[in-house]
Amino acid sequence: MAKARDIPSIEQGLHEAFRILKDAGIEEAIKNFTGKQKSASFYRSCSDPDEIHKIDHADSLAIDYECLKTKGIAPMLSAHEALVTKFLLDQNKEEVSKTLSLVMNELNIIIGEFQTTVHSAQSPSSPGGIKLTSEEKMKVKKAIVKLEQILLHLQISVGED
Repeated sequence: MAKARDIPSIEQGLHEAFRILKDAGIEEAIKNFTGKQKSASFYRSCSDPDEIHKIDHADSLAIDYECLKTKGIAPMLSAHEALVTKFLLDQNKEEVSKTLSLVMNELNIIIGEFQTTVHSAQSPSSPGGIKLTSEEKMKVKKAIVKLEQILLHLQISVGED
């Protein structure tokens, strides 16, 4: 049976990376990006919250690079982002107390706002027509950042006990 890992946690991020790359992919990523010859079993022990082994930063980056090439996602970076967001939320206790359903409602609102922003920016009647202007790109980027923030809140809400 799989071990329970905190969400968010570095161990959970590494566990996700193993699902994407498997043992051979992890070993190959480390070899290609760091030159190290470590076995996948070492990194499996790093994903075990009960073990003392911890992954180093260069190895974490190597795994994310390979995951990005393979699946287009960076599970280690996502884990770091979620942990930093959780820390910031812990500083502001009222934000942490949001329930999962409240976060889901906020997610729906933000997705709607994101879609409206993108559709408006790509409208033939917008300032740049269907091609995005610099100002429209900034609006879309801000909408993406809002969406990323609420997704981190969602990840933290799911991981709360």
